[in-house]
Amino acid sequence: MAVLLCAYGILVPALSWPLIGMVWAYVLVWMVVMDGVKLLYNAAMTRREKNSTALTRPIAQS
Repeated sequence: MAVLLCAYGILVPALSWPLIGMVWAYVLVWMVVMDGVKLLYNAAMTRREKNSTALTRPIAQS
């Protein structure tokens, strides 16, 4: 819907179809990059959780 609004200039200045395609390509590339960053972050946090089990054990009562 937003693509059509931009292409036909409804409520915004009209953009050409090649420009709209370039914007879509830019967004799709960054979406893949950010998903890769998210996966690396999640893997690092999982490793960190596995290494910090000492903080999750109950305190021994004496």
